[in-house]
Amino acid sequence: MAKKNRVEIPDEIAADILFRSNRTCCVCREKKPVQIHHIDQDPANYDADNLAVLCFDCHRDTQIRGGFDRKLDSAQIRRYCKDWLTRVANKREQEHGPLTLQRQYKMHEIRTAKYVQIKESSEEHFYSIDAEYPQFGSDEPYTEGELNNKVSSFITNAVDDFRAAAIGQTQDKLRMREALSAAGWDSLSIVHKISLLTSDYLSIEFVFQTYGAGAAHPNSVTRTLNFRFGPLKQIELRDLFKPSTAYLQALSEYCITELHKLQPPRWYDPVERAEQLKIRRDEWITTGAAPIPANYGKFVLLNEGITIFFDPYQVGSYAEGRYDVFVPLSYLEPFLADQVSRARP
Repeated sequence: MAKKNRVEIPDEIAADILFRSNRTCCVCREKKPVQIHHIDQDPANYDADNLAVLCFDCHRDTQIRGGFDRKLDSAQIRRYCKDWLTRVANKREQEHGPLTLQRQYKMHEIRTAKYVQIKESSEEHFYSIDAEYPQFGSDEPYTEGELNNKVSSFITNAVDDFRAAAIGQTQDKLRMREALSAAGWDSLSIVHKISLLTSDYLSIEFVFQTYGAGAAHPNSVTRTLNFRFGPLKQIELRDLFKPSTAYLQALSEYCITELHKLQPPRWYDPVERAEQLKIRRDEWITTGAAPIPANYGKFVLLNEGITIFFDPYQVGSYAEGRYDVFVPLSYLEPFLADQVSRARP
């Protein structure tokens, strides 16, 4: 087995887990020399939920192979760690009062610092690019650097992919021009909107408008980036909810109901369409908003809920455009993960 490269845990994150553990092993709970253990054995994963403080003796028990002794595995460590962190926090609160509303680490200011533009065109390969994206400032250099790198990499990778595809189609565009006397041209436009920026979360909506040479119409695709701070982590929809709950089913039921309300005004005869939907639900909606993760990958956070985006062709025709469904926190409350509930205003 290849040896995993050791990745240095950022000082801020290391200090946080040591503080919350009271520099005490979460298993034996004795005051001994300790080290920070990666629960999933991946040294590159220093998310707060993947770190535990262990003494050298207990850490050695995580390396047991065979024999009669049972290895101290990740499932056990997570239980020990969760219990110990709760006990430390409760003891501190009893002795010194509550630390803050919801956090036991230093809050850092996150702010929009600037906007970056990418403008590029090629007469040789018949394409143009016009993209913009935000960059952020923070009083914590590690968070600022990691966040900006994730956002800029997301956009530059998309731009690189488009450029490579456009160049690869150069000969096809040349033949199109010769045969049809048409100006075959590829274009990409990316705009963004910051939906939420707080000390807890950042949520960004991007709209990718593309046109391929010879296409009947442009295409519009939504993509989103969502982050949680303290420490920085890019999050998916599942990270907002308790894994043991039927949150996806609940979201699906809510969105399907709302989409049936939103659809009629976009039809040529709204009244007639509304009457039709009372008799039979729209199959495009029930399929495109079914409770599967792929249908709910595009979302942004708002102060009072989340918005789910359904691009053209997912739950309706191109002419209907994108559907946006806002789901209030009051509906989601029974399914939210503990840290999400605590972070509410």
